Amino acid sequence: MAYAITESAPAYANAHNDVIHAVYDSLRSNDQTTYPDFTYVCDVYVASVLVARLKAVPDPTYFAGVFNVKKILQDYMAAVSIPLPGDETIRLAFSSGRLAYQLKFGSEYGSTLTTNEIVDSSRYVYNSYDKYPSSNGGAELFNDQAGFKTSRPQRITIDENAIAAYIPFYNNTTGSVNVTGFTINASGGTIASISIAVAASGMTAINTTKTALETNIAYANAYGFGVSYGGSTYYFDWVCNPKFEPYTVGFMNKYGGFETYDFLKASSLPIQITRKQIDIMPYTTGVSGLITYNNPRGVTNNFSNKVGRKIKLKSDWVTDDVYVWLEQLVVSTQLYIYDLGYGSWVRVSLTNTDYEPKQFVKDGMSILELEFDFEGYSPQRL
Repeated sequence: MAYAITESAPAYANAHNDVIHAVYDSLRSNDQTTYPDFTYVCDVYVASVLVARLKAVPDPTYFAGVFNVKKILQDYMAAVSIPLPGDETIRLAFSSGRLAYQLKFGSEYGSTLTTNEIVDSSRYVYNSYDKYPSSNGGAELFNDQAGFKTSRPQRITIDENAIAAYIPFYNNTTGSVNVTGFTINASGGTIASISIAVAASGMTAINTTKTALETNIAYANAYGFGVSYGGSTYYFDWVCNPKFEPYTVGFMNKYGGFETYDFLKASSLPIQITRKQIDIMPYTTGVSGLITYNNPRGVTNNFSNKVGRKIKLKSDWVTDDVYVWLEQLVVSTQLYIYDLGYGSWVRVSLTNTDYEPKQFVKDGMSILELEFDFEGYSPQRL
């Protein structure tokens, strides 16, 4: 072996984990007399364009060159945010879900630079965030096959009039694939079905709400909706006229897809106010030099109020498998609440710092209670 690739990133590498490649030159790397200052070179290509050139000094023990290209590839992953509901075709594409890249290795010693001595095959990294060691290839996390990308249980409950109820679907092909959608009756039987075309080469959010279905399928007397593909089926049971105002929370799951969950129980909206005050004189001076005391003015006044809004949401009784799935909501890097007043998603952050598997227990079921921060605002007044 002269110059060879000794380690490559796994087939399903996570773009937010280490993406490590290694090479070894058994002839030149440990011969500093003939090849002074020998250095490994790694050229990074994205979409067939050279985007970065890295250099690595041989490892002092085994003389290998190790390159971690994670930071470079992250810069070229498409920034994504949760899609807005309202697409009448039910399909809402939001991200390619993966990034193609290729590495070409060379060397440098003395003043001589040589490129493209070894060319690696094209590879992908995926926009998933769960950390897995590189050695297992991330196959448990993401495989490059068309299908639903979710860890949710087979059946969940949503508000009948929800605006968004997303389930992520990934298509690895260059053409569209068809997902079967169907309405269900009280006993779980199918009332009517439709074919949902999912666009090529990307991650998609399929909206399963009645609002999204109105122009696509008959839903009279329906009790819910289901989607099916490749032997996997998921159900969304509708709750009619919930007692409390429901809130839909959207989050990016560990596969890089957007999902939603409806909190259907009582919620609260506490407001936190931070005030900054200024001392003011309790009197005024007239033109003749007379001082007039004006006690109603007081001696302080607010000149800045920062209003922070929080929302405490409580789920219905949920099973253990729902609780396990919603751990991805708690640790997600992107969280949203749908604001019916504004007709859009509002980016929020979670104030809970831990996730207790059981908070309230009844008959083997649990209630999940979470608190979210809304962005504050600071009107200036004197």
